[in-house]
Amino acid sequence: MKRSIIEDQLYASMNAKQWAVGVLNEGNMLADILKKQLEELVDPDVFRLRRDEFDKLLILQRTHETFFVIAINKLIKWLNVIDDAEASRIVNEFEAKFPLYKNIRHMREHDVEYYLGEGNKQKEFIVKVHNGNVVVDGSSTIASESEYLIGGMLDVNKVIKYVSENIDAINGLENKFMQKINESGELLGPPGS
Repeated sequence: MKRSIIEDQLYASMNAKQWAVGVLNEGNMLADILKKQLEELVDPDVFRLRRDEFDKLLILQRTHETFFVIAINKLIKWLNVIDDAEASRIVNEFEAKFPLYKNIRHMREHDVEYYLGEGNKQKEFIVKVHNGNVVVDGSSTIASESEYLIGGMLDVNKVIKYVSENIDAINGLENKFMQKINESGELLGPPGS
């Protein structure tokens, strides 16, 4: 049994919703990790006593940053599959606001190659931020109470805000295609059928 175009669109919208939730979950986890790190740094005596705990937070941060950029990439890829004006709007706005999200994901997934000087976009791996006063690479993080930049280029807080503002529209895509299937009376086939 071959799936219909509507079923394919429903499947894509369900995946987009899943990855949007993933972006929000990972982003909020990163915000919590940063908050704990900043609390640790306030008192140098406490910091020295809990160095192993702080190191664990750094490892968690690094891992969840990678999951965050992967989730963003998956969200945008699934939205691109959907033939709908609302999905296109979200993708176009996101890419205009965060044009380097693909580069950051690529740099994070291929950090060993970049470290060895073999990355595809080696010239973009190292960037100057904060009016050229800070030099970072794609594997770095700049974080403070006011900003959280992965690779010096992708602001976690702004991504969370954008996805949060558009989560209802993303959920609405799934509802829209489910309604079309209900109206058509078609049975849903398994993905890939």
